Amino acid sequence: MRLEGQKVFVIGGSSGIGLETARLARDAGAEVFIGSRSQEKLDAAAADIGNSVRTIRLDVLSDDSLQAAFAASGTVDHVVFTPPGGTVGKIREIDTAAVLQGLDAKLVAAVRTAKYADIREGGSLTYITGQFARRPMPGIIMGAAVNAAIDAIGRGLAVELAPTRVNMISPGIIDTPLHARMPDEMREGMMKGAAARLPVGRVGRPEEIGMMAVQIMENEFMTGAIVEIDGGANVLM
Repeated sequence: MRLEGQKVFVIGGSSGIGLETARLARDAGAEVFIGSRSQEKLDAAAADIGNSVRTIRLDVLSDDSLQAAFAASGTVDHVVFTPPGGTVGKIREIDTAAVLQGLDAKLVAAVRTAKYADIREGGSLTYITGQFARRPMPGIIMGAAVNAAIDAIGRGLAVELAPTRVNMISPGIIDTPLHARMPDEMREGMMKGAAARLPVGRVGRPEEIGMMAVQIMENEFMTGAIVEIDGGANVLM
């Protein structure tokens, strides 16, 4: 097993990309911890992956909660940060309080994670960001700004936290439960439209991002990288 004897902590590991990352890390031999705010989702994820996974309830908005979570896990080899959905809305329509809340839930939470994570020397911290950092669209400008900021912070941390390795994965459109909140017709239209534009002819699956997260954990020569997994969106005009 490629991660045999190593400990992996996935923040946001109860669904979507985080859940598949946790599953694949477990399959690679790691002892896996998943953290989430919802105990119900944690229990469902543990039942899905198997009893070998350990769950820790946490709130990324709270310094105390993250400190307690990392104290509970002890020193780990790898941390993967999969943030919640960001603030959506056009700038002239968006509520300022929602902007601040979104910044706290993603950007500040990313800083909290780096601050409190107890990662062994030579281990890794991986942030899941997103392609909107390079391909912003109306209505998701704040999401683009946060993704770009985490990319920048991560590259700086690769130097500041060395020899701990810090990398970013920038997914394109991935079919995750996050999109299930949208009306079915809107969601299907978005997915079909994206699939038609992409060179690969479809949107991504959560496990395809999880596969890269595991590869980053394994590759001890990789740090400060931003890996784009977007079905070829980066080559389109």
